[in-house]
Amino acid sequence: MLDLPTNKGKYRKNLDEIMSFIDLPNADKIVADYEATIKKIQQRNQDEKSSNLDKQIGFQQMFEPIIKETRNQTEDLIASFTQPKSEKLEEPDPVSVFDYYTIKDKDPYYSIFEYRGKSYLGSEEVTLKNNAISLKDGSHYKATPGLLELINEKSPNISVIPQEDLQNYAEIAAKLHLIDNPSNTTDSSNVRGTNKWKILDELEKSYSGSGIVFLPSDIDDLETKLNILLGEFNAGNRAETRNQIVAIVDYLLEKNVISKTEAQNINDYLKNVDYQS
Repeated sequence: MLDLPTNKGKYRKNLDEIMSFIDLPNADKIVADYEATIKKIQQRNQDEKSSNLDKQIGFQQMFEPIIKETRNQTEDLIASFTQPKSEKLEEPDPVSVFDYYTIKDKDPYYSIFEYRGKSYLGSEEVTLKNNAISLKDGSHYKATPGLLELINEKSPNISVIPQEDLQNYAEIAAKLHLIDNPSNTTDSSNVRGTNKWKILDELEKSYSGSGIVFLPSDIDDLETKLNILLGEFNAGNRAETRNQIVAIVDYLLEKNVISKTEAQNINDYLKNVDYQS
């Protein structure tokens, strides 16, 4: 620019010197027109800068939401690659039954045993965690002292173990075919004579899909329970008692506690009550 401060007006000075040597009648007009032209060019350049700046601001305002969303998606994508996903793990019980339960007389054939850092019951791997025994099929059983006694002890005290633990042990034994899979195969000839094998044999006979298990220490208790169930059945509570009655009758018949005639009479009674109702 001819008269900007940066060039200290040297172009204008040169123009004045040149014009001083030229004797034109309208020299002042030429200089005035020249200066006007320079100002127009300067104003046009300034207007173009302002216009471009306005356009840039307009574009930024128009596309800012898109740019912001794209930026957020990019940051999320980068974070998914750089930061591991946090998973909330199940809090373990502060006191584990596996820590405080002590095996008194371990069964050599049907107890849980360790092999190469893993736990096995029979021929199948099991998981012992968070006070539960987990099988490969995804089922979980609360590791109560009663259940651990049934699994690990050579001669568990059946008379004091809760029915729920007996039920769970019967289910585990059925799923794993435990009676046919003793772990100590080097001495399997003596398995059938053990107390644990007899318990598993009884469980296998008494357990069915309905989940009925009877291992009373006294046959008299079982007969008493049968009479109570028959009374409940006669009173109308039939849906919950029928299967238990049939199971006890079959068990007592197998043990020769009742005769075939007695068993048949009870079964006929059940049918007659159902027919009359």
